[in-house]
Amino acid sequence: MGMPLRVLIVDDNDVARHLIRHILQSHGHQVAAEAEDLEGALKAYEAHRPDVVTLDLSLAHDDGLDVLKALRQKDARAKVLIVSANSQRKVRDQVMAAGACGMLSKAFGEEELLDALASAVPSRGRSSAPAGLELDEPGSKALLKVIAGGATEGAERLAAMSRAPWKVETVSLGAQCCAGPDAAEHYGAYSFMPGGAFLTLFTRKGAAAIAEAYLPPAEQIRKGLEEFDRSAAAEISNIVVNALSTALVDACQMSCFLSAPRMSFAGSGELISQAVETFGLGDPKFITACARMNAPSLPSDCVVVVLLNSRFVKLIMPLVCPA
Repeated sequence: MGMPLRVLIVDDNDVARHLIRHILQSHGHQVAAEAEDLEGALKAYEAHRPDVVTLDLSLAHDDGLDVLKALRQKDARAKVLIVSANSQRKVRDQVMAAGACGMLSKAFGEEELLDALASAVPSRGRSSAPAGLELDEPGSKALLKVIAGGATEGAERLAAMSRAPWKVETVSLGAQCCAGPDAAEHYGAYSFMPGGAFLTLFTRKGAAAIAEAYLPPAEQIRKGLEEFDRSAAAEISNIVVNALSTALVDACQMSCFLSAPRMSFAGSGELISQAVETFGLGDPKFITACARMNAPSLPSDCVVVVLLNSRFVKLIMPLVCPA
């Protein structure tokens, strides 16, 4: 399995929803919400912004094709996988023309559903690349200790230059930790170093709170609100990622160059997928870690996704976890 998916299931049949839910959860995916009609599907999509929607065409009160069109009208990037007992060629042509990312017969097997999801979201559903690196328990604890130390240093630097105390909530390993608090649109700041990459995520609300707290009033007036929030998110990302990268390279007894943050704005899942897909091109085996930090009094939080490739991991592990 690649990165876990957040899925909205739209079907008026309890048994069908249970089957899809069971398969998804058995393979590490998350059911973001379930709906039985057009109104419920639109509300659930707006609230959860899932990575993919599974949609039955034969709903009791609505035409599934209308639901598909409404979802695509709400979000042109929506990934909608049709799961229907009606597999006629004419129906398939209709739904594909309306923007569906695929169609699956309702007599599907477990593997067929997983493969269809992988086709819908290639960089996250099911990877054909080699599995990510796995560390034993001592190695995992040692690496987490280094990352936690860097995150704590980053939080202390933020607290020192603001009116708000920052704290590290959690630091964990594994792809499942990186999905972010929701799939709403986030500011994402990408930074790279040899052997590693960092993605810092901020919600729009969080970025605005950070901007107000950190940038001087003259800057707030000079910049437009959108650019103002982006600048603040980039600055905070730079502070946190510098602390994290320094902790990692110091543990390796080396120095390295860290790129300036490159900003983007999209759903958290999409931003993470882009980072993983880009980073994995050079070395498909890598470690994924996640540090969650917040400043309750702003209020704001950020999630830092850390990617370390196999060469970097092989370099650092003997130093932080000697045999």
